[in-house]
Amino acid sequence: MNSNNQNSGLQKRMIIMTVLVFVFFIAYQYWFINPKQIEKMEQQKIEQEQKANAAPEIKEQINSNTSSLAPVVNESKNIVATIKTEKNIIEIDNLGRIYQVTLLEEKYKDDKNNRIKLFAANQLRPLEVRFSNRVLNDEAFKVDVVASSSNIDATTNNQELTLTQTLSGTTLTKKFTFYPDGHYDLSVSSTNNEQFFITNGFRPNVLADMYAVHGFIAKLNDDTLDTIEDGDLKSNKDLLGVKFISNFDRYYATVIYNFEKSLAVTLMPDANNDPQAFIQAGTSTNFSGFMGPKNHKDLEALNPQLIDVIDYGWFTFIAKPMFVLLQFLQGYIGNWGWTIVVLTILIKVVLYPLSYKGMMSMQKLKDLAPKMKDIQNKYKGDKQKQSMAMMELYKKHGANPMGGCLPLLLQIPVFFAIYRVLINAIELKGAPWILWIHDLAEMDPYFVLPILMGATMYIQQKITPNTMQDEMQKKIFQLLPIVFTFFFLWFPAGLTLYWFVNNLFTIWKNATNARELAFDPLAKQATQILASLQSLGIAQQTIDDFAFQTQKFRSSGSKLTKADSGIVEPTPEAKLPTDPVETIETKTISTSQQSFDNKLQHLEKMIMILQSVPSYNPNEVPYKVASLQTQLTNLIALNNAANTSYANVKAARIDRNTFFYAKTTGLLDIVKNAKAYIKSVYGASSPQYRAANDIKFVRVISK
Repeated sequence: MNSNNQNSGLQKRMIIMTVLVFVFFIAYQYWFINPKQIEKMEQQKIEQEQKANAAPEIKEQINSNTSSLAPVVNESKNIVATIKTEKNIIEIDNLGRIYQVTLLEEKYKDDKNNRIKLFAANQLRPLEVRFSNRVLNDEAFKVDVVASSSNIDATTNNQELTLTQTLSGTTLTKKFTFYPDGHYDLSVSSTNNEQFFITNGFRPNVLADMYAVHGFIAKLNDDTLDTIEDGDLKSNKDLLGVKFISNFDRYYATVIYNFEKSLAVTLMPDANNDPQAFIQAGTSTNFSGFMGPKNHKDLEALNPQLIDVIDYGWFTFIAKPMFVLLQFLQGYIGNWGWTIVVLTILIKVVLYPLSYKGMMSMQKLKDLAPKMKDIQNKYKGDKQKQSMAMMELYKKHGANPMGGCLPLLLQIPVFFAIYRVLINAIELKGAPWILWIHDLAEMDPYFVLPILMGATMYIQQKITPNTMQDEMQKKIFQLLPIVFTFFFLWFPAGLTLYWFVNNLFTIWKNATNARELAFDPLAKQATQILASLQSLGIAQQTIDDFAFQTQKFRSSGSKLTKADSGIVEPTPEAKLPTDPVETIETKTISTSQQSFDNKLQHLEKMIMILQSVPSYNPNEVPYKVASLQTQLTNLIALNNAANTSYANVKAARIDRNTFFYAKTTGLLDIVKNAKAYIKSVYGASSPQYRAANDIKFVRVISK
């Protein structure tokens, strides 16, 4: 009992001691440690705010040893002025910064159908001023600006706004002129020789995805462009002789420009190594600015040099003229989806000689594959002899191992350029195509186009000659349609449409190319067979009959005509009616088809003549009757495949033409009637009718 009591007492004392120690630590934490930590945290917060709000040091030249800037923590929602233009609503906060820009055009809406706002919270705001004097700078973030007007309507006329910030020892003045198209002119000055920087702010944060570049771009006096993507700025960077700066995401940008007096800019990384641009203003500066979508026409209207705000990457020299062509075609066609279809066909037609050569070269290598394998087995232990034998084989048969790769390599810049054009073109935003595709800048909501793209890519792969010898490479190659389909599920519908049409056209061309390739050696075969018949001493009539069919075979053309190839070309301007409404008739069979059908008929008659000659029994396998019959069967299959492909293309063209040109129900008639209605309601001289009449729909498909 005594032992139990002792143990029980010991346990109680241990519990009491534990509680007392716990209480002591709580009290010590509360009364001694916490105040010191709070004081330290408050001091750190002040230092961080000072660092975030600090300006780079100004010397006679831009100092590259400036401290990095963190995102501004002064997030104010006190709006002192609101400016409404035709294109946007601009809100200016109590620190004289552009707090928010709301786009007013109907097509600029988010997935919840709300009007797009360019800037997110807790970001560096455009037109924020940083003084070189640290004490003055700290004061500037505590003193509100005074606006000359709180509400400004610049929807029809230019309007001015003045912001004044009165500080100890200086007055900062911002004088704006806002224009109906959404851009502005700005003059900023300080008194008493107080030097300052002004920033373009962090880029718009609407759409910064993995598919497009987002960050900073500047154009220098030598017309070179300096692009820095988000996350790539590790240290400060100075730029002199700058025409414009722009911080941008995929579709939107904030731009400051001055083409008369160049700017000096310091770039500083934020906590994420994203570029932040500060203009060295001295005691005053003047420039113009723009905040909104990277629309080609709008930028060009402000200044043609601002088109360079749209970054197309390495292949800009190809992408720029390609977009100009795309825009030109759209002006005639009126629908961005069909414009992409037409552009794709035009690109394929232009690149056809290269792709044809590549395919022919790959087909030759495929035919030589058994002989190449024999050489590899024969000279397995001697790489030098193996290489020499291979070169001799290539030379003998006119094959080039690089012949299939080089044409494809030459096409890669074009493919990358069109990719960058379609991925960056905000003109596709809100642009419908047909049926369920209501926005070509968004992904296909039902994944129909990506699946069709993957299926056509698989078919294209199957009918394209494959020269790969390694089985692992073949398996990886076979998986590409699945991989690409997965990627394209989230790609913009406009880009997926391009690849789908590109695949369809390639399938058709590969089918016709395969047919041409198979028919090509027949003329030579016929000549040699004719010589063999002449040596047999058979009846001259039989020889004459075979010679006649051979001549007919050769005279049957096999090259595609312009109409057969589906080339789309504008009708000459002089012959263009404004709104043609005639239906275009389309042939159901092409000249090319007829020529190949005729060739098969002549070949069949040639075989029948050979069958009637008992003494005809050549040693060469390709010239035997049985071989020719097998060849005829294969040619019929290839011809049918090509004809089917051609018929599908023709059917698609008929559907397209019906959509545009059918009487009453066609797009051209609908547009014509809509213009007539607008004219009857508003009058011929009204701005509504002039705007509608400026939209031209003309026939661009050749008969």
